[in-house]
Amino acid sequence: MIGFLQGQLIHKTPERVIVEVGGVGYEVTVPFSTYSRLPATGQLVRLHIHTHVREDAIQLFGFGDHEEVTLFRLLLGAHEIGPKIAMNILSVLGPADLRRAIAERDEATLRRVPGIGPKKVERLLVDLKDKVAPVGAPVPAAPAQTTERDDLLSALRNLGYKAEDADRAVAEVLRRNPGAAVEHLLKEALNYLYKR
Repeated sequence: MIGFLQGQLIHKTPERVIVEVGGVGYEVTVPFSTYSRLPATGQLVRLHIHTHVREDAIQLFGFGDHEEVTLFRLLLGAHEIGPKIAMNILSVLGPADLRRAIAERDEATLRRVPGIGPKKVERLLVDLKDKVAPVGAPVPAAPAQTTERDDLLSALRNLGYKAEDADRAVAEVLRRNPGAAVEHLLKEALNYLYKR
């Protein structure tokens, strides 16, 4: 999994950037909150990356800081919220407004986001009410195992495994392989699921 990219900003639009790292140009989807803080083309840029694996593609989503990528991953964990809607939410609201809207259960603010209707808003508020710190509260750094767990669950869900099967596999491989690299853990989880 790619955790961050640092390189020369070759091209930028409000939705995508290309970052050259070691002679390779990585296309990265970014929310507007990140785009608005990017340096000029040709300058050095560093982006926190969420690697999204699907059956037919690997997508990179980039963020200007740890808070944005953390909120993006929390949004992906909500019911029926995929990467496109999660990026729309961060583009329209930004981290501070999103945390405030969730803490205050502000449905009207969340409904401004394209692609999210009243039912999704209600479900999103239920799913994230205890996971998102209110505005002004310190954002705790996730422990390493939680990040590994989230990455593994995301990869398995994107590969089409049911949430309960993915949860069981991830819990088992983390128990058996403390301190192992995420790539090794993913292989072990796939082996576990294949044998069942």
